[in-house]
Amino acid sequence: MNNEISQENKRYKPSKYNFFFDAEDGTHLAFNAISCGFAELDNKDFFIIKDALSRHEIQYTKELKIETWGDLIKGGFIVEAEVNEINLLKMVNNTQRFNRTIDLSLTVLPTFACNLNCVYCYESVKRNEFMNDDVQNRLIKIIERRTGVLKNLHITWMGGEPLLGYKIISNLSQKIQEICLKRGIKYSSGIITNGYFLDATIFRKLTEEMSVNFFQITIDGPRDIHDRRRPLKTGGGSFDRIIYNLLQIAEVLNNKNKIKIVVRVNIDKGNADRAEELLEILAQNRLIDLLTVIPAQTVAATPSCQDITDMCFSSVEFYKNIQQKFLKKLIDMNFNFDIYPKLVGSNCVADRVNAYVVAPDGFLYKCWNDVGIRDESVGFIADNGKVVHNFKITKWLAFDPFDLNECSECKVFPLCGGGCAYKRLNSQGDLCVSWKYNIEELLKLFYLSKKKKKGGDKYEVFARANSGA
Repeated sequence: MNNEISQENKRYKPSKYNFFFDAEDGTHLAFNAISCGFAELDNKDFFIIKDALSRHEIQYTKELKIETWGDLIKGGFIVEAEVNEINLLKMVNNTQRFNRTIDLSLTVLPTFACNLNCVYCYESVKRNEFMNDDVQNRLIKIIERRTGVLKNLHITWMGGEPLLGYKIISNLSQKIQEICLKRGIKYSSGIITNGYFLDATIFRKLTEEMSVNFFQITIDGPRDIHDRRRPLKTGGGSFDRIIYNLLQIAEVLNNKNKIKIVVRVNIDKGNADRAEELLEILAQNRLIDLLTVIPAQTVAATPSCQDITDMCFSSVEFYKNIQQKFLKKLIDMNFNFDIYPKLVGSNCVADRVNAYVVAPDGFLYKCWNDVGIRDESVGFIADNGKVVHNFKITKWLAFDPFDLNECSECKVFPLCGGGCAYKRLNSQGDLCVSWKYNIEELLKLFYLSKKKKKGGDKYEVFARANSGA
């Protein structure tokens, strides 16, 4: 009773970031883009809530159960009248972007070299350069200099093909883990690889000895499609070897460490009509439970791959049609569905003060798309491990999505943080993330996947409030 009285005395308003829509089975659904709370509503409550949230100011109504009212508050669908949600987002943005102390995120390229000759490769530098001992030592010193305050360290290994530099990854991982263990730093790492060299032995060493718990491997469709798009530089295909490696990994994987393996499928006009065939092949090889499969838009992101522009779908075409068709097939076949929105401070690490891409030569960048282009470097690692910046750093850290009216007024702004900073800074088209085009459709698919996993029962999702997916 006292709780009911206190609720009655408070003034509330609807969040600016609410979405109400119906699932394909007619179930009423609600989502809030700040809390990422996702709710199922019965018919009676749905219309009462929609009516209440259409008002500028709200007070508790006894037409709703006190528990339902509390869920609306918990889920962020209603907020106290004095709350400024834009200021809340600014706080999250600034905290994530300008945290100089406890977090460090490094994307490390042990080599520029690659064994594939992908038709859409965005990397401008394709030389066979490997990180030498001097640069490796400087990289270790970056971490050592911060051990007094550093709490979380994440490294993403990429290339080129990073496993061509396996010995470098092994050497650095050993030293980094020793530092983290000694100083109580939480360490995590992932790798983006084409999968060609990722046999069972390498996989076990990466996971058991080097703390790699995330793998992303690209497969662009069935054998003939993939091998045409991602052939070996020496001639021949890469598909069969990658599938064989995945089968071997499935036999040795002990997932007590929660290893995640993502298969990325780059889709454009050259493979859209056959990309789904890959799902059938993975299923036939009993790899459904091992993998999370994600369709990705092929983009002519950098000057080095502008010749594929005509092959790329626009964001509207891809996210409204191609992606959804692929995901529906994925759910029908019982693959893991791993797409759910989350609150972000910034869209990626590129505009954060404590994040760098480290090239094999020791030069530092803010975005993968720039790596190896010296004119776009933001600095280098000095002998003592100090990061020495140049003026290029300012454009990344001065970027402020709150200056863009089309962003700050957008209902999906909490989920994208202003979109890709690289695209914004280079005035490229299709700036918005997928949520702009299909948030309701993807949430319906998420609901469908969870309902299917639970055997047709309704999926209670209010618990997602304030925690995301």
